[in-house]
Amino acid sequence: MNAAKTVLWTILADANEALHLINRAAADTGFKTEVHAATKIRVDVPRSLRRRRRASRLTGSVAPAARGTGVLWTSEDTEPGLEEHLLSIEENLPEGVMYDHGLTDAAEKAGLTLGGKKELRGLVCVLDRYEAVRAVGKGQLNDESGFVVLTGERLVFVANCDAGSKLLLDAPHNSIEKLVMGKRTSGETIRVALSGRAVEISRLGHGEGHGIATSYREVSNERARTTPITSSEASIPGQNDI
Repeated sequence: MNAAKTVLWTILADANEALHLINRAAADTGFKTEVHAATKIRVDVPRSLRRRRRASRLTGSVAPAARGTGVLWTSEDTEPGLEEHLLSIEENLPEGVMYDHGLTDAAEKAGLTLGGKKELRGLVCVLDRYEAVRAVGKGQLNDESGFVVLTGERLVFVANCDAGSKLLLDAPHNSIEKLVMGKRTSGETIRVALSGRAVEISRLGHGEGHGIATSYREVSNERARTTPITSSEASIPGQNDI
């Protein structure tokens, strides 16, 4: 059997409340649910000719998370569709209950409008569990449009923000030698110097490139302040060991 693809949700509520919210949202979507010992929930997706949807069963494993409750979803169906079914459920969840890693706040700060939950979920799915977004912008990389996202750990560029999102750039901070913001008539740019190559993200909106560059400097300064000093770095030049 092929390994099922997984999707991780983080719900800003305790386990009992999270299961209650999922139950209600799934019912509103037309799906049936079954809860097992408050640690697992199964969702039966009925076949629908009108929606060209085959029957499927999703399983969510529930566990405490740093923020609320984590739900790790898998599907028993070998066909794709897990993300679409989950998006249907998410549409019926209350606003603000899903942890979005700070994406919404970063987008509002940049004056950027995200296209909806599908686009937001496509971005969240490429982030690690504990990553927090510092800045975001919408631009172009290698003739592909998408979103550039700066977190406390890395800089990524995501094209086609939906269930088929593509990660075109994944640069941890320690791999970035230099990040410079520029301007053109088509919009702001970010030029990133990596080991042996340079990457340019163009057509960013007004203030988006500036916000990413500023946030990157802030993250770099924070990392410099918290990086432990090694014994060799702490030694005093010219002082002999006793």
